[in-house]
Amino acid sequence: MRERLNLPPVKTYEDLKAYLYAVRDSNSGITPLLAGADDATYSWVNWLIRDDTSINIRPTNFAGASLMLYYKGNDGKVYNFFETKEPKIWSNIEDVRKLLVDKVMSQDVLTNKSGPGELQLQNKVAATPQMAFGIPKAFNDQLKQIVPEGELEAVRLFDLTPEKNFSNFKMDNFICIVKTSKHKDRAMMFLDWASRQENYDLLEYGIEGVNWK
Repeated sequence: MRERLNLPPVKTYEDLKAYLYAVRDSNSGITPLLAGADDATYSWVNWLIRDDTSINIRPTNFAGASLMLYYKGNDGKVYNFFETKEPKIWSNIEDVRKLLVDKVMSQDVLTNKSGPGELQLQNKVAATPQMAFGIPKAFNDQLKQIVPEGELEAVRLFDLTPEKNFSNFKMDNFICIVKTSKHKDRAMMFLDWASRQENYDLLEYGIEGVNWK
């Protein structure tokens, strides 16, 4: 669709918006943008904040991925959006509001029952946020069943320049040993033990034949 609209590859957020507005004006019947309504992780404001490494704002996860309580920088403080009205978060709220009013964002974003990615693979949505680098082959295979010449395109606005990003050192899909630990060697021994398949299965699932088969 981007190529049919004679647009260059998307490299910036402004490029992306140009694409979304062009889709809206193309009378294709395809919704330009649908972000997750019931999952704050995939809300458009959260997605813009996630990709903007210049401001170093991250949700605390106290209320899922909501930005109502957030970290800013690495000062260890939690900020309340209702008190700060953080300019960058607020400007993104205004931005997504304009996308909705301009009928670029799905008009049913709060009530849509189908996932954004599902509708994109049905060729009903032109862009969605996804938690992935690159495009899984299965996604393109599914799209090609409806649009034989169609191909999904991954756009990552996230700046991967070394030292441009920060971590709040919360355990997620990674594990670390805190520097104040009095038994770093014992902790490392446990992690080594837990990384063996049979021990990992025990911790994750329980006893084979009793808790799982």
